[in-house]
Amino acid sequence: MVPCGTRNHFAKDCGADIADPAGELAAIEDGHEVRVDIRTVNGQVFLNNVSVGFYAAMVHVRTTVGAAYLSRRATPSVPSSR
Repeated sequence: MVPCGTRNHFAKDCGADIADPAGELAAIEDGHEVRVDIRTVNGQVFLNNVSVGFYAAMVHVRTTVGAAYLSRRATPSVPSSR
């Protein structure tokens, strides 16, 4: 398991050291097997997390459009008191 994702949920659940991706590469040779459950929802495979609704839509937007666009759109506008 080489932790390279944004949040590294799966790597954390498997016990990987997310602070040391290079160390995890070295551990591939000496590491141990971790069994995980694999499931499907509507034909899509998932490992440790499945989301529906608003959160799933936001992840899809972030993945397809990009985090920069999403962060600009999500920034609240606060009127100035001046």
